Amino acid sequence: MLEHLNVSKIEVAQRQLNVAIRMLFANEDPVAVHTLVGAASSILSNLVENRHPNESWDKLAQGANGLSASEYFTIMRKAQNWFKHAVDDPDERFEFDPGETEALAFWAVMNASLLADLSTEAMIYQIWF
Repeated sequence: MLEHLNVSKIEVAQRQLNVAIRMLFANEDPVAVHTLVGAASSILSNLVENRHPNESWDKLAQGANGLSASEYFTIMRKAQNWFKHAVDDPDERFEFDPGETEALAFWAVMNASLLADLSTEAMIYQIWF
C-alpha cells in the first residue's frame, strides 16, 4: 500500500510536468501527455499569477498576440478542457493536434522557471524546444 504524500501545488505541477515530458519523449499516448501537461500548466499559471504577476509567460504571450486573458486561455486550453469534460458534448469528437502539447509544455516550463529551480526533465525540454 502506498503511503500518504504531503505535497505543495508546485511539487504537484512539477511532478505532472516531469512525467509528461518523459512520456512525450517516449512517444506515449498524446492525449494522456496533453492531459498531464495541461494540468501542470494550469497550476503553474495560477501560481505565477499569484506570486509573479508581472513576469507571467502567459501574459507575455497574450500581449505578443494581442489577446485578452480569456481569449488566450480559451485557445491554450481548448484540448485540455475538451478532454476533461463531457457534460455538454458527450457524443462529439475532437480533432486534436498533438503538436499543441509541445507549445503548452514549453509555456509550462517557462512559468515553472519563475517559481523554482527547473528539474532535469524541464531543462532538457527547454533546450529541446
